[in-house]
Amino acid sequence: VEDALASMSAKVAGVGDQIAALKAGSVGRSIDPATAVKLTDYLRQHGSYRVIVSCVPNDVEAYGYATQLIGILKAGGWDALGPEITANVLEGAAMGVTVLIRDPTAPDAAKILLDALNQSNIPHQPGISANDAIPDTATAELFVAKKP
Repeated sequence: VEDALASMSAKVAGVGDQIAALKAGSVGRSIDPATAVKLTDYLRQHGSYRVIVSCVPNDVEAYGYATQLIGILKAGGWDALGPEITANVLEGAAMGVTVLIRDPTAPDAAKILLDALNQSNIPHQPGISANDAIPDTATAELFVAKKP
């Protein structure tokens, strides 16, 4: 009986660990208020640029994170559009955002965004748009992928 109880207790503890891991994985991405203020202040000091914020289709979590980014960009005085579903859907999941540009000559908006994300410790990576989804060379796109 003692062996059976010990075995059952171990199984219950294992299930508890699995539940904790699932809960941790279901938490959506977000930017804490202090970081949002820091990011807003940084963007505001560099003027106003146009940026399109997009996300992977049919993903509520990615849409929520994209919406938060738009709010921060607008608070920083930027012309932020979206969230839009994009033709720039990248393969695979990613915790961070991808700063996309239309051609290899990075516009000022992309450089400022990359610096702002670096300084705020927000996961990101640069990228080149796979098509003409970005309307002009001065506009950057922030793409929010599916969370891993």
